[in-house]
Amino acid sequence: MFQLMFISMMGCGQNVEPAVIREQRCLQNEMDACYEIGLEALHRSRPDIGTARKEFAKGCQMEHHPPSCNELAKMVRDARGGPRDVKRAAELFEIACTKGDIQPACVSLGLAQFDGRGIKVDKETAVSHFDAACHHADDPQPEGCAALGIAYLEGAGVEEADEVKAEELLRNACESEYPAACVLVGDMYKEMKGKKEENLLVTLEFYDKACKIEGRFGCFEFADMHESGDAPEASDKKAADYYQKTCAIDPTRGCFEAAQLMESERVQAREGEIESLYNLACEHGHTAACAKRSLDK
Repeated sequence: MFQLMFISMMGCGQNVEPAVIREQRCLQNEMDACYEIGLEALHRSRPDIGTARKEFAKGCQMEHHPPSCNELAKMVRDARGGPRDVKRAAELFEIACTKGDIQPACVSLGLAQFDGRGIKVDKETAVSHFDAACHHADDPQPEGCAALGIAYLEGAGVEEADEVKAEELLRNACESEYPAACVLVGDMYKEMKGKKEENLLVTLEFYDKACKIEGRFGCFEFADMHESGDAPEASDKKAADYYQKTCAIDPTRGCFEAAQLMESERVQAREGEIESLYNLACEHGHTAACAKRSLDK
């Protein structure tokens, strides 16, 4: 991932700001400068999406500048600053991957090819992108390893399914701090290796690791196992705690479940906490939470 370094020039006699220099270079069609302006706009505390998209588009359209094409592709894919266009996004990722050897773009291109997102399904080519990105000498991509692991798990785009190879790849991606891979390893032990206690403990270990890396992953699954009683030594308190971790990051998940546990009196709640959790879930589109809030009124 490209990172922009900002240098403050506040000393006496330095009356030209670096931003001005970048703008001048961009006006002279130096696409690296336009790209830097786009990144700066995108990563402000209050992002300037319009400027970012304009600068990335300039670099990509004028010279097929690979870093600009990659950033523009992500914005087009995610509908940031304009409508979502998965076909155009795939085309842009292809430019960034094939022209610039930008490995995150190669993974994104592979994902589009694997699932047919705006491009013809080609699982074999997708797998080749995942493999190259996963094992790239200079910029290995854990997301590529995870995608390759899924391909081996499904037996898609590879000679045959290989659960051992899949687990190895997913574990490696997890060790590289890619939380979605940690969840997938946990799922494997929960669903494929059976309900033996030792397998469930491994499942919890990987859900917990994912949760600690990024709360959007693993926390909800960890909580659900404790609430449902699937976890060895299941704990309602742990369930509520992990639901609330999920809720704090993504209020569409976890808030409602934590409130339900508290309302059932399986977990003690602070004054007003149940209502607050239902309100938060409702405000983020959880219809059951809205119905619950209406009943309470």
